[in-house]
Amino acid sequence: MAPASARAADIARLYGLYFAFVGASGPYLPLLFSHWGMTAFQIGALVALGHLIRIVAPPVWGWAADRHGRIRVLLQAGAGVMAAMCLLLPQAGALDPSARFAAAAVVMALLYLAAAGQVPLTESMSLRLAEGDVGRYGRMRVWGSVGFIVAVAGFGPLLDIAGVGLVPYLLAATSVALFFAIRRLPRATELPAREAGERLRDALLQPALLAFLAASLLTIVAHAPFYAFFSLYLEGLGYSRTAIGLFWALGVVAE
Repeated sequence: MAPASARAADIARLYGLYFAFVGASGPYLPLLFSHWGMTAFQIGALVALGHLIRIVAPPVWGWAADRHGRIRVLLQAGAGVMAAMCLLLPQAGALDPSARFAAAAVVMALLYLAAAGQVPLTESMSLRLAEGDVGRYGRMRVWGSVGFIVAVAGFGPLLDIAGVGLVPYLLAATSVALFFAIRRLPRATELPAREAGERLRDALLQPALLAFLAASLLTIVAHAPFYAFFSLYLEGLGYSRTAIGLFWALGVVAE
C-alpha cells in the first residue's frame, strides 16, 4: 500500500487538474458561446444546464461507487468522456446557426454529466484518507484552488493570442491530463462495494441537511449571474482575456 502522504499527493493532483478544467471552462466558455453568436438567454441556458445536471447526476455517480466500489474506473470514464465532448464542441459551433444552440446543449449536457462525478468521488477518497483530520483534508483540497488560479490566469494570455476558439482544446488537454492522473491512483483508494444505506427520502427529511441545502441554493443563486455573464461584462468594458482571467483569479485568492 502506498504511504498516506503519496496517496494524499495523488488526490491533491486530481483536485488541481479538475479545478484547472473549471478555471478554463467557467470564465471562458461564455466568451466562446458569445463568439459563436449566441444570445444572452442561450448562454445563460447553457450555464444553467450544468447546474441542473449537478442536482441529479452526483448521486448517480455516488450510487455506482457504492454499488461497485471501482472508483478509479468511474473517474477515468468520466474524464475520458469529458475529453471527447470537449473535442466535439467545436463541431457544434461550426453548424448552421439554427442548429448550433441545440447541438451545443447536447454536447454540454454530456460534458456536465461526465464531469459531475469528479468532485464527489474525489471527496469520498480524500475524506476517507483524512480520517477526520481537517488539516490533512484542507492540504489536499487547497490544490483545487491552486489549479483554478493557474488555469484561469495562465489561459487568458493564450486566448488573447489564439482566440477563444482555443478553449475546447485547452479543456480537452486538461481532461486528458486528469485521465492519466487518475491512472496513477493506487488501488488503496478504491472503496469497498456496499449495499445502499439510508434511503434518500429519509436523509432529505433531516432538518440539518435541509438547512444546508437551502443555504447552498441561495449561494448558487447569488453567484449564478457571475458564472454566466461576468466575463462577458468585462469583455464589454474592453478588458482583455488576460485581465478577465486575473479578475477571476483574484476572486479565488480572496476565497
